[in-house]
Amino acid sequence: MAAVQVRPAVTPKKAVGLCRWVRALVLTGFLAAFLTACVAPGSPVVTDRSLGKPGQTTYTVARGDTLYSIAWRFNLDYRRFAAANQIDAPFTIYPGQELRLTDVPPAAAKITRPTATVAKAPSKPQVAPKQPVANPKTAKSSAARRPEPARPAT
Repeated sequence: MAAVQVRPAVTPKKAVGLCRWVRALVLTGFLAAFLTACVAPGSPVVTDRSLGKPGQTTYTVARGDTLYSIAWRFNLDYRRFAAANQIDAPFTIYPGQELRLTDVPPAAAKITRPTATVAKAPSKPQVAPKQPVANPKTAKSSAARRPEPARPAT
């Protein structure tokens, strides 16, 4: 009988390529299933974020509004907008609250701070007059009396 040589249907090189292809197919399937599960049925919730009427001077805060989003919508700087409405950090606002649509505070709300008067410093520092140095041979004890250090004038 003659020996018949049987060749495998899949070589090791082909098996590696097939494994990669199967892995990519499975991963794509899981990704598609995951993204499909994230889609909620029905229409998306959309809120009206259009600009206000021209010449509008106040805005009533609605649920979900932030001071920053209102300032952005009306093209205002949020820090100056908050200052004009006397709102301090952390910029908390409440539904139904009326806000002025300006970034300039009203004249009545301006806070005047007193200015401090500062005394003018002397142009030249005052130096204590030099004390004569005693001759160590003639003085009994130089440590007996030491001159006090000069103190600046108050």
